[in-house]
Amino acid sequence: MSTKGTQEHDLWLGRRALSQGLISGPQLTEALLLQSKTGLRKTLDQVLVERGYAEAAALEALRAGLVGASTQRHTLGEPAADERLGQIVLKVRCDKVLRVERHLTSYLGRLPRDPEPVALHLLPKSGFRDGLWLDFLETVRGSMSVTSPNVASVLSVDSVEECFGIVCRRAKGSIELDALLERVRRLKLSEALRIVGEVAAGLRDLHAANLAHRDLQPARVVLGADGSVRVTLAGVVSRPEDAKPGVLGTSHWISPEACKGRTPDARSDVYSLGVLAYELVTGVRPFEGETFADLAPQHLEGEAIPPQRVMTALPPDVGDLLTWMLAKSPKERPDAAQVVGAIQEVGKGIQRTGVTQKFQAFNPDE
Repeated sequence: MSTKGTQEHDLWLGRRALSQGLISGPQLTEALLLQSKTGLRKTLDQVLVERGYAEAAALEALRAGLVGASTQRHTLGEPAADERLGQIVLKVRCDKVLRVERHLTSYLGRLPRDPEPVALHLLPKSGFRDGLWLDFLETVRGSMSVTSPNVASVLSVDSVEECFGIVCRRAKGSIELDALLERVRRLKLSEALRIVGEVAAGLRDLHAANLAHRDLQPARVVLGADGSVRVTLAGVVSRPEDAKPGVLGTSHWISPEACKGRTPDARSDVYSLGVLAYELVTGVRPFEGETFADLAPQHLEGEAIPPQRVMTALPPDVGDLLTWMLAKSPKERPDAAQVVGAIQEVGKGIQRTGVTQKFQAFNPDE
């Protein structure tokens, strides 16, 4: 297995061990750091055993169960059958299930006499009754007037089958960023910065319209086969399963102030972008854990490992930008427009290596 393949396999192993309670989130983060410092001469399970974080036998059994995982196709949210496939919902013919989440089901389809694909996102109204959504209709309808190359165009929003439905334009051959990260642990620096810069530009355009995304994460970033990068589903935000009412966001990317129950806003989006950027650049998340209870204390009080310690060759100004976005206080973070400017500045000294196209082989829309 190649070094790169070993890296990706190790990351899956670590997160599986975390999900089964064999290690803690901070232990995984520290072990990934130590592995990077050895120049990947040791596997992740070797590092975990040497540090006394886990038993060798348990990790060996876990690794045996993961054999072949790196060649499996990404199939998130693709059940064997779905009653809406082939049906017309909000004028969209549902051709394929894109993904299924706790409070969201998405389909790929087409509108009548329209050759371009669209995505139909259905959100159950029961989630609204539980208080899991915040100013949903106002934000989604507001985003319909935002014209930006980095924000997915919302074509319509309506009510159907005890759900709210959002119809968005979707580029051919698109895939969500989280699906790419399942295949590639870390992107080339130039490509990581390009994606972060374009996501920041999408946030900047939303914020200029007095809209906050409120749940930015890799699953809300759509990559087109043409290299396009678009933020989608602004305003669709839920409460983590083990969080108190009033807390809104997704545990790995939630801001410190949102952990306290404050309404996520534009500066919260920048913190979430900082978490996303940290993972794209370094290959690991600044904080690891399985639940909100695991992650909230880290967001509130924990300090992320300096990016330069994870990647010793990382340009200092890139590490400084990541740290700036992850500031605990919203007042100490840049706004999205400042991130765009900073990305343009730090990118001047970094050689461009082309647009990442590997994902096209894994989960094309066609």
